[in-house]
Amino acid sequence: MPREQNNRTGHIRAMGVALLISTIAWFAYNLNKQYTEVVSAVIYAQSDIEGRYNISSNSSQISAKVRTSGFYLLMHNLSKDRQKTVFISSDDLKSIGNDLFEISDASLNKYFEAIFSSEAQLDAYQMNSVQFRFMPEHNKRVPVTAVMDIDYSPQYMNNGGVQLSPDSVTVYGDPARVDEIEQIFTSVISLQDVHSNVNGTVSLKKPGGVRLSVDESKYSIQVMRYFEVSKKVRIRIRNVPAGMKLTIFPNTADVTFRCPFPYRADPAEKVQLYIDYNEYLTSFTGKCVIRADKKTDDMISYSISPEVCDCLAIADE
Repeated sequence: MPREQNNRTGHIRAMGVALLISTIAWFAYNLNKQYTEVVSAVIYAQSDIEGRYNISSNSSQISAKVRTSGFYLLMHNLSKDRQKTVFISSDDLKSIGNDLFEISDASLNKYFEAIFSSEAQLDAYQMNSVQFRFMPEHNKRVPVTAVMDIDYSPQYMNNGGVQLSPDSVTVYGDPARVDEIEQIFTSVISLQDVHSNVNGTVSLKKPGGVRLSVDESKYSIQVMRYFEVSKKVRIRIRNVPAGMKLTIFPNTADVTFRCPFPYRADPAEKVQLYIDYNEYLTSFTGKCVIRADKKTDDMISYSISPEVCDCLAIADE
């Protein structure tokens, strides 16, 4: 009798295991099957609309007919009450008044995976458009200032500063905080041994308590090669009236020219140094600054040594 009872118990257990295995197999089969169903998601919109809060004040339910697996449908039903935030470009939102912005079902196509999943395939949305409300937010447009720590290779230099894009940003937040901000600085653009044009992206330093319309800016730095040449140049005298003579010392100066590479022409031939007699008349010490003119495209910059000379006016006999 005990042996018969044991056999019966073993048989029941085997049937139970078989039933469990078949149930799991049936469940797995159905989870992997493809279905066409209507699913819904409740979302808040995040956007970059100028002068508005970046998160919509309302949520909207979006429904779509999709083709997907049973597994996705199961997981979606388990989390269908969970709200999510989806970024929608301001280019896809149309103002319809009263702080409402509308996105069409056609424009929604590009956000399908963010709203639902890459595991589902869209058949059609169940609405023609969706509306979100973006409330105005206090803001101010300010310039972006580049902070640079750049070491150039020998005989290379910056040619025109740095170009930023965007070169200004909108600051959002409490009026008292926003109104005191006059500019936004970049993080330090730190480069070494620079000898060619440089392009990159740099993050912006966000002051506390505010929001920026963008978090980074693209920068472009033009770099040029140059050479330096030093020349001794004669100092001329201008505007001396008849009957007067202006004596200067020294009457020559050493000029160091910084010019674009390659060397084209002698820059000293196109630059004149001079002392203006009218400036001498206003000088209490008799010292006058040496001036220069006729700067050309063949010259980036120059330095003069000495920068002043001693002058003495006497009657011309």
